[in-house]
Amino acid sequence: MEFLSSISQIAQNLASKPTFSLTSLIEEEPMGQDRIVLNGQLLDDLGDPLVGKRVELWQTDKNGNYKHPNPAASNTGDEYLENFQYFGSDSTNDFGEFKFTTYRPGIYSGRPITHFHVKFWDSSDEGGDELLTTQFYFRDENTNFDESLILDLEKDTLWTGADDSYNTNVTVVIDTFGSGPLEGTPSQQEGPFYPVIDFSGYDNDLTSCSSEL
Repeated sequence: MEFLSSISQIAQNLASKPTFSLTSLIEEEPMGQDRIVLNGQLLDDLGDPLVGKRVELWQTDKNGNYKHPNPAASNTGDEYLENFQYFGSDSTNDFGEFKFTTYRPGIYSGRPITHFHVKFWDSSDEGGDELLTTQFYFRDENTNFDESLILDLEKDTLWTGADDSYNTNVTVVIDTFGSGPLEGTPSQQEGPFYPVIDFSGYDNDLTSCSSEL
């Protein structure tokens, strides 16, 4: 009887403790903008993958602000978002592939078109020769840029986060030889807000901060 009484007391103690749900512990706060997974491949004009090349991406946050000391980079005067990285880097793998996870950029009054800035380097580390600077745009905004710079979005139906998530794919061709069958991806202006930081301290997931901004 004493044993049964002990079991009963343990059950009562457990019942009186607060309960927690794993889903409540990992529930995300909505950012109020679409999550974008950008999958890319870097090729030369012969169609061969370019391996071990550094890729840099920078963009505005949802308020249209760049992370840059130039006062003109602040579109709205809002403070920078603490849980957004603003820029990141990746290196191409053995197939020339690279990837960024981010949010759809916001627009600013000087240029009301959402876009990503990207730069490609002939090195996986800081330094090396610049291969290409360009920008990517979104098809749903009906822009008139080259087709190779336009991103098509496909909704990720398996994503369970607070905001909608979309996948997109892009192929970037560097006109290495000038005689290959593939046409090189056109360059675009770098713009005035290229980050004044060492990209090597920032990973390819802009939805969380990997380094002190």
